[in-house]
Amino acid sequence: MGCKQGDALCDSSEKPAHKVCISEFLIDRTEVTKKDYGTCVASGYCKTGADYSCVKEDNDCPDKPVTGVTWHEASAFCKWKGKSLPTEAQWEFAARGIESRLYPWGNSEPSNEKVAIDNDFAKEEKMMPVCASPAGNTSSGICDMAGNAFEWVSDWFSETWHAKQKDIKNPHGPCGGQAACADSKHKVIKGGSAGSSLTLLRSSARYFASPSQRLPFIGFRCVKNQ
Repeated sequence: MGCKQGDALCDSSEKPAHKVCISEFLIDRTEVTKKDYGTCVASGYCKTGADYSCVKEDNDCPDKPVTGVTWHEASAFCKWKGKSLPTEAQWEFAARGIESRLYPWGNSEPSNEKVAIDNDFAKEEKMMPVCASPAGNTSSGICDMAGNAFEWVSDWFSETWHAKQKDIKNPHGPCGGQAACADSKHKVIKGGSAGSSLTLLRSSARYFASPSQRLPFIGFRCVKNQ
């Protein structure tokens, strides 16, 4: 985890690079879509505050990532599916692979072919349907791990966590992933969004948001631990 050596865009919160060991897991190929989340709402399990509705004029809308979802709502959806939000370590490994890639597709610079990005900051209507940029997939075929929507992960955020981290096997971030954390008020978000700077599209990049925030550029995907 952390900055790839020679990465000039590296932020202090990504340092130092370090090794971790992760047990086997399966991560969703796509971000959770509006259609997926709507099914959960219809079941009565998920709350209705997230932006999952569509207008008839937008035929692609159901396949766009659901956004405006709080961390708690994202976690609940994954639980409904018998899964969980990924840890930061799981998410980063899925994006970077054993090659420790700079971006999900490799080390080459982002382009419109590889990632859904826009000059305007991540308004929902600027987002693309999931997997609309296959050139940006990982070598395992995972879509949109850079751009489109930021993604919640389970870990609490700490600027200095990488420097302090001692648990190298299945790390869960500050406070061990407990429900409350005196050391942090924010959760980690990964992957950048349609309006992000190129810096935040890097797979080691880290940003944060309050778990109760409902923002139009944050979505999520789930994992199944083996």
